[in-house]
Amino acid sequence: GINAEYGKQWYQRRVRGMRCWLDVDIAIKLDNVSIELRHRKTDYSLAKFYLITSLLAFQTYSNKHSVIKLTSRLLTVEDTRPAGGNSFPLVVTQRQGFLPGSLQVEVNMRNTPERKHWNFVLNKVKIHGIMDFLTLVKIFVTSDVSSPERLLREHISGLPPVAPAPVKEIDKRDFDINVSIISTELVLPELSSQPDSQAVVLQLTTVIVLKQQFYTRPKLSVTFEDVQMFSCTCGRPDTELSIVDVGTLCVELRHDLGSSRTLRSGALLESTQSSALELQLENLNTKLSYQDALLFHNILDSVKRQLDSALAIASHLSSPMTGLEDSLEQVERVKEVPISHHEEEEAEDTATQQDNTVNLVGVEVKCDSVSLCVIDDYGDRDIPLIKAKLAGMHMWYDMKDVSSLSNTLAVDYYNSYVSGWEPLMEPWKVDVHYVSTPQYATVKVDAASTLNLNLTHSFYKLALTTVERLKPVLTREISVDRKVVRKPFIPFLVRNLTGHSLRFARETRTHPLNDPNPFSATRARCVVSDWVNVRHGEEAMFTFEEKNRRLKRHKVSNALQSRSLRVCVGNWEEMTNISVDKVGRFFRDPQYTGPRYDEQHPIRIVYDLILEEGARKCITVHSGLTLRNNTEIPIEVLLENPSTATPSQLLPLLSPGGEEHVPVDKVDWMIRMRPHGLSYSYSRSLKWRTSLTYNDLYECNSPENGSKIYFVTVTERGDYPKNDYLPGHVITIETPLKLCNSLPIELTYKLLTDGKEYKQEGVIRQSQCQPLYDINPSQDITCAFQLEGFPQFYKLQFPFLGTSLTRKTFMTSDERHRKLPIHIRCEIVNKYCWKIVLFVKFLVVNLTVYPLVFSQMGAGEDAACQYEEHEGARSLHPLMFDYCHESQPHLLSIRLGKHYRKMRPHWSVGIDLSKPLGLVSLKCAQGQLRPDKVYDLSYECSVGSGLSANTTTVKIVSRYHLENHSSQRLLYAQWYQVNNHTLMAESSDYTPDKEPVIEAASSSIMPFTWPRNDLDQLLSICVPDIVDCQWSGGFCINVPSSSVVSMRGNGGRKIFLQCTVVLQRSSYHVVFSDFHDLPSPYRIENHSLVSVEYRQAESLSDMSTIGPGEWCSYHWDEPVLKPHQLDLRVTGGETMTVGITQAPLYTHLSALVYENAVYLVLTDTWEGGAPAMRDIPISNLSGTAFRAIRVDEKLPNSSSKLVLDVPQGLQVLVKQYNPNSMSQLWQVKESGQLMHYKTRLYLDIPGSSPNPGTYASLTVKPQDENRHFTQCWTFQESGMLTCKLPDLAVGARNGLLHDGSDAVLDMVSKGLPRVGYHKRRPGCGALLVKTRLDGPTVVVQLLDAMEGEREIYSDPSSPKEEEVPRPFQLQVKLAGGVGLSLINYVPEEILYLSMTGLSFDVEQAGTQTTLVFDLMGFQADNQCREALVPVVIYPIMREGEHTLHFRIKRNVRSDGRLVVYPEITLLCANFSSQLDEVLLLKLIQFFEMARERRVEEIQPSTEYKLTSRRLEYNPVLVESLLIYQTQVNVSLIVAPVLEEDLKDIHTRLGLRSYLNFSDVTFVLDKYQTSNVIAATSTIRDNIIRHYRECAIGHKLKIVLNSEMTGNMGGLFNDLLSGLSVGLDGDVSGMVKSVAHGMSDTASKLSSTASTVLTYVSGDDDFRANRDRLRASRYQSSSDSLRAGWYGLRSGIIGGLTSIPSSVVQGINSDGVTGAVTGLAKGLIGTVAKPAAGLLDFASGTTLAITQSTRSGESIGDVTRTRLPRCCSGEILSAYSLDTAMGMATLWRLNRHNREERFISWSVVNTHLKVIVSSEKVRLIERESGNKVLKEIHLDNIGQCAYMRKETEGGAEHHLVIKIYYTKPPPGVTHIPPDSSPRLNCNSQKTSLKISQDIQYAIDLRRETVFMVDCAQSKR
Repeated sequence: GINAEYGKQWYQRRVRGMRCWLDVDIAIKLDNVSIELRHRKTDYSLAKFYLITSLLAFQTYSNKHSVIKLTSRLLTVEDTRPAGGNSFPLVVTQRQGFLPGSLQVEVNMRNTPERKHWNFVLNKVKIHGIMDFLTLVKIFVTSDVSSPERLLREHISGLPPVAPAPVKEIDKRDFDINVSIISTELVLPELSSQPDSQAVVLQLTTVIVLKQQFYTRPKLSVTFEDVQMFSCTCGRPDTELSIVDVGTLCVELRHDLGSSRTLRSGALLESTQSSALELQLENLNTKLSYQDALLFHNILDSVKRQLDSALAIASHLSSPMTGLEDSLEQVERVKEVPISHHEEEEAEDTATQQDNTVNLVGVEVKCDSVSLCVIDDYGDRDIPLIKAKLAGMHMWYDMKDVSSLSNTLAVDYYNSYVSGWEPLMEPWKVDVHYVSTPQYATVKVDAASTLNLNLTHSFYKLALTTVERLKPVLTREISVDRKVVRKPFIPFLVRNLTGHSLRFARETRTHPLNDPNPFSATRARCVVSDWVNVRHGEEAMFTFEEKNRRLKRHKVSNALQSRSLRVCVGNWEEMTNISVDKVGRFFRDPQYTGPRYDEQHPIRIVYDLILEEGARKCITVHSGLTLRNNTEIPIEVLLENPSTATPSQLLPLLSPGGEEHVPVDKVDWMIRMRPHGLSYSYSRSLKWRTSLTYNDLYECNSPENGSKIYFVTVTERGDYPKNDYLPGHVITIETPLKLCNSLPIELTYKLLTDGKEYKQEGVIRQSQCQPLYDINPSQDITCAFQLEGFPQFYKLQFPFLGTSLTRKTFMTSDERHRKLPIHIRCEIVNKYCWKIVLFVKFLVVNLTVYPLVFSQMGAGEDAACQYEEHEGARSLHPLMFDYCHESQPHLLSIRLGKHYRKMRPHWSVGIDLSKPLGLVSLKCAQGQLRPDKVYDLSYECSVGSGLSANTTTVKIVSRYHLENHSSQRLLYAQWYQVNNHTLMAESSDYTPDKEPVIEAASSSIMPFTWPRNDLDQLLSICVPDIVDCQWSGGFCINVPSSSVVSMRGNGGRKIFLQCTVVLQRSSYHVVFSDFHDLPSPYRIENHSLVSVEYRQAESLSDMSTIGPGEWCSYHWDEPVLKPHQLDLRVTGGETMTVGITQAPLYTHLSALVYENAVYLVLTDTWEGGAPAMRDIPISNLSGTAFRAIRVDEKLPNSSSKLVLDVPQGLQVLVKQYNPNSMSQLWQVKESGQLMHYKTRLYLDIPGSSPNPGTYASLTVKPQDENRHFTQCWTFQESGMLTCKLPDLAVGARNGLLHDGSDAVLDMVSKGLPRVGYHKRRPGCGALLVKTRLDGPTVVVQLLDAMEGEREIYSDPSSPKEEEVPRPFQLQVKLAGGVGLSLINYVPEEILYLSMTGLSFDVEQAGTQTTLVFDLMGFQADNQCREALVPVVIYPIMREGEHTLHFRIKRNVRSDGRLVVYPEITLLCANFSSQLDEVLLLKLIQFFEMARERRVEEIQPSTEYKLTSRRLEYNPVLVESLLIYQTQVNVSLIVAPVLEEDLKDIHTRLGLRSYLNFSDVTFVLDKYQTSNVIAATSTIRDNIIRHYRECAIGHKLKIVLNSEMTGNMGGLFNDLLSGLSVGLDGDVSGMVKSVAHGMSDTASKLSSTASTVLTYVSGDDDFRANRDRLRASRYQSSSDSLRAGWYGLRSGIIGGLTSIPSSVVQGINSDGVTGAVTGLAKGLIGTVAKPAAGLLDFASGTTLAITQSTRSGESIGDVTRTRLPRCCSGEILSAYSLDTAMGMATLWRLNRHNREERFISWSVVNTHLKVIVSSEKVRLIERESGNKVLKEIHLDNIGQCAYMRKETEGGAEHHLVIKIYYTKPPPGVTHIPPDSSPRLNCNSQKTSLKISQDIQYAIDLRRETVFMVDCAQSKR
């Protein structure tokens, strides 16, 4: 309604110096008002707008000011469309948490004569992104509402006109717009039809301010606050997962930047009126996960479908009148409308508005921090993987395709084992510049700092497991079900197995960001959650994050927080916190606080922290006593209280392979066990209280039949504190006896009692084990075995096994009494538990297609288990084999089955099965004087593992495998079968000698053997689907190669296939593939005017023809025919043989001459006449004078043309031209004679000469040298044909030129006709042959001697030229280089690779890509703590040279079928390398290359397949590959002592002891090849083979330079070097070189002799001590002398104590026998140990001389690039030089004690430094660096207190370390009262930091005491 009260009041206001008053004030209250959008024609309801509590106000003032205001406390928009498509009817509504009474929507518009102002406010509005609904509403609201009646009046005559609309004036007022969006959400559901659909929600608070003045440029400012994007399930707030978090984003349009502003790209702003858009961002955190990416993809698809649906509905609902309106508007557009005065004014104002236009010249982005976190949320997990962070980012884009970016980039990865982020790429400052023009685009990356990368073992495993998990999804092998509701991942789980209820509380300790030590307890904020109860056997999942998870999703999970649990079990006291940031086993010993305190013994609570599937951390809480069942049957466990009458308790059933924990309050009870489900009594009580591993035997009796069942227990105690009796044991229940069958047949066994009665029997299948529980392992056992196929039982007796390993063998016989040895391996697992394995030495598997029979060579009979069916069919079952005849050679012999093809097979030559590979040939006699049939086979031997560890599998395979990868069927045959080329494809079922031809379908693999081994072993193929396809020539398939196979088709056209021969183990795989995407090896181009015939020289193939101007691809019909030559011939000419060379350009000396017969024509009778002839002898028409004559290339028309002819006899007549008549042809001779082509006679006259005034008839006569004047002819320039007789020429009788007149020799004066000639063929009669290279193709060019090269007809199938895109270039210059650090699982840095001066350029132009990589410096540092040498590899080069230069060009054909590498060049400098055995083993351990092999069980026979793995063949063309020669100087140092894990790797790999060698120079020869078409694997194998051969050639050098030979090679080199230096006059240098060589040789020889004596002494302790001493002698010359002196002392002491110590050890081990053995060993050691010590002293002394006389730069003189990284923290941090120096100092002080970990070091003042470790606090003098002033053990530190003392000079800061000694330190009898040191620190910060470090070290040490096994060390 109208508020009348407002109209009665006067408002006085001051506006621009005048008073105004309120004219109109209208306020309309809108309660429950709805506005419905409905289509008027179809009555289609679209939407309803509900104004629940709203107010509409309108006010006007006397100064023409007006205000319109609309406010609403609740605005709702409802989708009223028919149900079914949208499950969210309330599209616009208020958000949850909207405060009552607040405004939801406000629209305020104020108009003044000078300005317009709009203000829009949205407060906590929730909008659902139903795109089809919003689109329909937009179309409805924005549609034209003009009346149809008005349109009709304007365009239909007769209707009264409507008054024209007033002309709209231009509004020149200023305006400003303010938009405020407060906590508004936009929800985009994945499926709008499902109410529980997944959705993406955008929540933001935004303020937009736009101010525009008519004559100035607009001002724009946009501010975003609290912008968040998250995914969730609609209606489920607990499923919200954060995606994007933005702190504050400000966008501002800035003007008048000024021309002096210089951009980072170097450009200047052009105009002072320029504007730029500036974006300032504080923090941007983005999370990217697989589920979110899939959700975005589905939402985009849903939006597209909704928009299409909305447009279709809008089109359907449009009215016919709307169509009329549109058509009438189109008519208006074509009419000419005059321009009004108002429009002229608008045009004038347009120029005025030019000042307020925005000239946007660039966009500038400034951001403090941008991070992107990649999350793995596939499956039931949600853990972070990698986080990339850009700090201090500044980007400029100047709108002219020039931009620059400067930032600091860092990449971290999330280590789940320690629940923290570790650096993958340390902070790296980089500048990026981008320049784009229409001609090119360039990206330049420059960095002056070093790019440090860290490759940890944790990240390596994380990458492998993540790729393996996501591989099925990424390759789309499986689809993801989007109907599954995503649940938030809960990363922690507590499992209670204590036997009592458990309570836990979460504690989060947050440290200040500026805290120097994040682990210190000082100044930390601690937050403790509520207590959670967990009953026994239950689990509870929890998290440390807040309830609103989307705000903290992986945001705070690094070292700034320490998370732990407070745990309380039952009535015991609350235990100290247990950290959940580690993985491992920890324990606590709480005290009982319940009502029965005196009755409870102390207990132990164990925490097992493990990662389940690498994601969720599971904390299992249990007691210290665990039972584990390793048997095959379930076991019942009974607990009995021995002291009270408390009822017994049964533990849960102990299933096979499971484990149970004894309740914490019942560990002192008696534990008994029995098998479940059987009537057996419980065993006696288990014994477990022991500090060592204890084995015991228990039995359970059956009251029914008196039978017994036995179990063996193995009790092991964990690494708990010694001298306590609390439980910390694992009791493992084992089977006493296992029978294992590793044979490929079934095994029947019987166990006998007293040798008579069968106690137990059964059948064991192949590769199975049978546990036996009723066997007492302490008694003798008799067992009878029977094998399948062997009729007899074999009894064996097994006594009590006192040794660790026993082997037995029994001989079996099959039904034909053929023997087979069966071996038995008895393995002792422990004292009462053992295993019996039956195996055979060899298993022979026939993988060929032939029936094979096997036997021992010379045995005279077949091997066992082979019967009549083996003679005619291949056995699918492995054959057991062994050598049963000791007198015969231990070799395997093979023959073919007797029933195969009715031949008489012979036994093969014996093959040695100890070799891994080999070849074997089988011969069969065919009879009827036919040669023997030979089958070539191969064998492969491999040793199994596990049960098959002693069995060798021998696989017999075909030597050749033919693989058809082409798209056609192929026929295979041996070349001799088809060498006559008469066998065609359609009739090739059998060859003439009845040998079958093999047919292979496409994509097939077939074994192959030669039909005739005595003939050429050449393969020939044919394509039967091509009509008249002939067989190819024979080619070799027994050499790895890549070649082309050529066949002939219809009309002699060539058919090509690519053939690649690959050697895999012992078999050749011949791969045939299509050739359509490869260049041909040869190409013939005919540039002449005649057709040329060609074929391979000395081949039987027919001639092929190439026409003029044509080209064809070619390859040799017979590749084995050498040398490769071509036969060329022009029809009617002679054959010329041309050798093909691959020189870049070569011209053959001899020309291809062909007979070019001519017609002697009467020129006047030919149309157009004839060309004028010069006075040239006829001899110039032949021979080498062909350059003088040119004739028409086309013969004239034959009508009315006369020529000289000899139709009959010898008379020459004038006849009409006939092109088919051979009698009209003449041949020109070199002597000038004209020979008739048909009669082979020469043109002449009957007599010697005509009489004067008469003529003589022309005739033909034989050649006569005496008739030279009448048989030699010349064409005169006048056109006459004359002989040597004067004034005579050729004419017609009586001058009558007609058909049939006689040709005569008459007087020239009679006006004789002109006689000329025309060639029968074009060309000059001789062709030049040239060869050149076109990539890999050898081009043979046929050129006319006078014409040269002509245009060749192009191939219509060749690709057309396409538009080439603009080139792109990437230039990367890293002046600081790249550093790669390898950190193993310990963690410990083991290797650091430093690459300096790195640059590479990538240029892409069209289809060609060029990469140039340059490296100036390279060095590999050995960062291991026990490193024998600091530097592993470093280059030897001059200053300024490149260490590595690599250049490669890659080109892809436009059709994409072939990749071409025009150039590959690699240049490497000489390197020096000194390998360390420890480093090599640690690298193998890092990359897990020494994993235990998977147990290879005996495979069923059906798993042995005949076909091999299909080879993938993708050929590439390498036009030029060049690797320059380089030299590598290699030395290998063997570590004297290896750690246990490295020893295991050494043993697992089967490595033998390395051979120490020094300074072996490997010369790696240059590798060069060109125009190679092969697979990349083939090219790689060829390169590896080349350098392997180069390395093998240096075996002798390794032996000569080894320590065993005293480095004789080095001595020889030193002597030569000294001689050379001495000849130059440097005597001191000569002495130094000679001394170096002699001392080095003496040192190595004495060291080798000492090693031998040490092993002779037989004392392992003495040898281990010597090895430790030798490990330190490589550091320096002083260390060598010290090691030699210690070795001498150790040898003397060992010799003096050898006899008594050896006797005592012998008595303790074997009694009297051991004493005698120890006495003998002691006598030997008395002599050997002092001698070894003396030799060690000599070795150390000479080694010191060697090190001091080393000349020149060696690897020992090169220092590390940087000190080893400090990895002592729980979480790996970025490299710090200070901590590295502190750790190096600690290593020097504690002599590389690995148990002591470095914590920190600090500078106290100008004179003092403090090093804090995990054991001690050391005060060190700052100047000396190694002088320790005081050492304080952490156990003696009670408190660190900070004191501040005010003095005249200022405040002094002191740190007091209070020491409490539980007992005096060693050597101290009295402790002074002032023993607590007081440190005068530089500042308060230093004092607090040292205090926090010491406190953290104390906490860490206390926690270490309660740690059993930290799995962090195994990450």
